[in-house]
Amino acid sequence: MPVKKSLKVGDKIVEIGYVYWIFKIETNKDENGDKVRKIFFKPYYKNRNNKTLISSIPAKNIKKANIRRPLKEAKLRKLLAEFPKKKESFEPLNLIKARESLKLNSPKETMKVLKRIWIEKKERGDQLTKSKKDVYELALNRLQEEIAYVDKIPLKKAREKINNSLKKTPI
Repeated sequence: MPVKKSLKVGDKIVEIGYVYWIFKIETNKDENGDKVRKIFFKPYYKNRNNKTLISSIPAKNIKKANIRRPLKEAKLRKLLAEFPKKKESFEPLNLIKARESLKLNSPKETMKVLKRIWIEKKERGDQLTKSKKDVYELALNRLQEEIAYVDKIPLKKAREKINNSLKKTPI
């Protein structure tokens, strides 16, 4: 879901699963005299690790950086309702591929990673390696922000929503 309309101050964007808000847009000239539009953004959900973070990107690179707008509410509901029901082939989880999937900035791919680790966790009686736990937490955090933003709920409630969706997954 790439950014189609021109972004403006106040818009929200999603980069690698994290929600940001655009607080400034500048248009300057580069060394060739061409106009360059630069977008500045900050985390929408601040925590102790990112409270002073400010990022910027040339507008022309938004698509290359795989930055997108948040999901629409209907699409999010469909993802959370239908995803646990979908049958998928479950070969052993490759952590490198799972981390690469999370970089795609796709809620669907993030849910696939979460679902695969969830099933493995249930099959093994809640025992996962440290690496798999870390990937699970990373995926959960990334999806949590977007759900909290779209549904206008606290992060904790968004996490519960994801877990409730995963619990419906047949093992």
